[in-house]
Amino acid sequence: MSIVDNMRRKAANWPSPHVRRITPFIDLVMSGLDKLGIEPWQSSARQIEFDYNGKRYRVGYGHPHRSPRQSGGISIWRIEGNSKVLVRRFEKIEQASIFCLHPMLDDE
Repeated sequence: MSIVDNMRRKAANWPSPHVRRITPFIDLVMSGLDKLGIEPWQSSARQIEFDYNGKRYRVGYGHPHRSPRQSGGISIWRIEGNSKVLVRRFEKIEQASIFCLHPMLDDE
């Protein structure tokens, strides 16, 4: 079972609606990562990690800052030691769609 299929299956039964709302974001970002030749892995129930150009990255839920009704989208973080640096934030599905079509990380 792929990471996306596994997360989609879990999201369908997740008690909180925000997890169900971000499934399309995950699909698009994972497609973009695939175009870069990246093979991510699921590091926990709700996070995906991958290596790219010698650096470690994490994809996770982006908590909404404006309204509890927003999905929050997802974020890509670069892991640097014990800290993380925000690389990309997808608050709208259109942003994730653009990443899917033209995937770029901050290193490019």
